[in-house]
Amino acid sequence: MRLLQQFRVVDPDGRQHTVACYQDDCDHSTRIGQRELVNGAPRYCLNGGQDVQRVDDKTFLTESGVVLHRIR
Repeated sequence: MRLLQQFRVVDPDGRQHTVACYQDDCDHSTRIGQRELVNGAPRYCLNGGQDVQRVDDKTFLTESGVVLHRIR
């Protein structure tokens, strides 16, 4: 897993948090026996722990339904 980007978000109470975007790389065998590196889907983590869902570039949603807005 590699870090793609890291940025700050704010919750409805005005508290700031860190979101990190990771991407898994995995080996994949092709039909003719060659191996290639395949990029997986990006994964967004809040404060180094829980996953958050990306709604768009500016909006993220926690598992409990809290909306977070990216700070520019």
